[in-house]
Amino acid sequence: MNPIYLELGLARCKSVKKAILITANDDTSGSYLEFGVMTGNSFNFAMLVSKKLEKVIGKMDYEFIGFDSFQGFGEINKNDVHPFYNDETFSVSEKKVLSNIQKKSKNLKIKNIE
Repeated sequence: MNPIYLELGLARCKSVKKAILITANDDTSGSYLEFGVMTGNSFNFAMLVSKKLEKVIGKMDYEFIGFDSFQGFGEINKNDVHPFYNDETFSVSEKKVLSNIQKKSKNLKIKNIE
């Protein structure tokens, strides 16, 4: 695996954790929205952080909402061609991702928006 992907993944998790901690500390209500869920890893991480934080500060009343087409980018304009990003990049099994998220979401409000 390319080290840049690891670094970006860690930075994303740190950002998600920081956002959840700040909103919990400020007693901000609302929802966690993630656009481009892909495999569900960062979405599941957000739920995990929330569950752990609830053990410390009590029940937080917000829901988790994820958006994704699960079809990848679709047709890419020839001016936007890139060696890594093609028509199928980020195409994943919706059923597999939703199953994974359901397993991790115990006692949390999640919405499946199609």
